Amino acid sequence: MNLLVLGASNEIITSGYIYQMNKMDINNLSIGGSCVSAGVFSFIKFMEEKPDCNFDFTILNYELNEHLIINNANLRTVDEVLSMWDWLIVQNKINDIKPVIIVLPRIENNKIVRTSTCDIHAELAKKHEIPFIDIASAFVELAKNGIDIFSLMRDNAHMSEASMQVVGDSIQNYLFDIFDKYNISIETTNVTDDYYNIYSSSFLPEKQVQHRKTSLCESKLATYHEDEEFLIEKDIGDTFIGFALNRCSMPGGVIVSNKCCKKILFSQARKDAYMSAFIDYKYDEILTKNPLKFSVGPLSISATEPTWLSLHKFSIPKEKSCIEIEAALMKRNKVQNVKYINMSLPEEKRIF
Repeated sequence: MNLLVLGASNEIITSGYIYQMNKMDINNLSIGGSCVSAGVFSFIKFMEEKPDCNFDFTILNYELNEHLIINNANLRTVDEVLSMWDWLIVQNKINDIKPVIIVLPRIENNKIVRTSTCDIHAELAKKHEIPFIDIASAFVELAKNGIDIFSLMRDNAHMSEASMQVVGDSIQNYLFDIFDKYNISIETTNVTDDYYNIYSSSFLPEKQVQHRKTSLCESKLATYHEDEEFLIEKDIGDTFIGFALNRCSMPGGVIVSNKCCKKILFSQARKDAYMSAFIDYKYDEILTKNPLKFSVGPLSISATEPTWLSLHKFSIPKEKSCIEIEAALMKRNKVQNVKYINMSLPEEKRIF
């Protein structure tokens, strides 16, 4: 069985639940600290590079970060998140892949909780008739029954190794169990939003693009230093969503547009290290102008918009700013009537 994984940090932990699924061939496109926008970017990139790849299931898990992005940072509205989820689920079905949504537990105030955005993801699964695996609720019940929460969780957002083992085995068995139980039908739907990537090779000449590779992905990155400007040509009226970039580019910097400043301050890493990251921007009419104009400013500039990768516990380096960008994710308003293979289960099957 072939499995595609689109998630965040819980999906890329070396001893995590994904790597307990040792009976599956896994292609993991997860990006730590990200929401569904990173999944849209990664799915587009992968399908452009390997259009003939075949997968049986896609695991989708961004709920923990989306809870913070929607409720704390105010970077995304619920409708914006749902638009990207709808697109990603339908695109999986168009490519004959069965999507599965997973939600995981979180610790708040020394209690295991199921966050409020879990219900949003449950409704998405119901709307699209796809499996919904609610690990969060299972962990809440385990804690209520007296299981020590610190035996279940390693920190406030990641499960313990013992939990990862059980969860990984359970999900793998569940997917094998439901694999041949789907009802198949051909459906059509209207899609009002479409998404596409603009890659760094179009920002800069090829000779100025750095090639980076990890066990999870391979990328071409445009390097920008302090006070450098860059333009992104796009279709008029399309909306800028965010940047895919190198989480380990040192020392980071501030990406400045005519509307906001986003500080990207990374943890220390060895030279030429690479880890994919995605930076979301708030939707803004000014960022629909063409071309989009950005520059890299010094880390001393105050940020006007939050980012998950502003790690304030690290002292600000004295070196000049440097940022490596892979691509920009864009949205176009385009009503399409698309045909896809709908795969629904004849009855609800619980994993726990």
